[in-house]
Amino acid sequence: MLQEGAVVLLMPVRLGMHTIDPSYMPKVSPILGIPQSLGFVGGHPNSAHYFVATQGSQALYLDPHAARPAVSLAACPTQPLHASWHCRRVSSMALQDVDGSVAFGFYCADEGELDALCQGLQQLAAAAGGYAAINVAEDKAQGAAVAWDEEADDDEACLI
Repeated sequence: MLQEGAVVLLMPVRLGMHTIDPSYMPKVSPILGIPQSLGFVGGHPNSAHYFVATQGSQALYLDPHAARPAVSLAACPTQPLHASWHCRRVSSMALQDVDGSVAFGFYCADEGELDALCQGLQQLAAAAGGYAAINVAEDKAQGAAVAWDEEADDDEACLI
């Protein structure tokens, strides 16, 4: 599937109408535990966050709106810089308060990692019972639209 190079996959999903449906809450943490996971973006109206982990019923996040000054490694090589790279406290939000529209992110360095990601998501879906948060199919679903680039030299397609 991947000819060369890495790929970042963003998978937007709807896990509830206004907030994450309680049936999906236990299915979020295992997705974040997949080695290729980058976390998910979401939050609540007018407040987006980058969620990287869960702890119990809390989702831990970074706020992309809280910018920090750039660190110059040459300016003061003797001063410890770890304070510039770490937050003083962990921000969290109850998972039940997160808006139901989220986008999970995954990074695959090569085709082997993409295959491992697909297998991991399929295993989570099988273990979920009922509805999985993310489903992976071997082939395109009946009636799924396919966008083709007629001018491309290869035969790659994008399922929509």
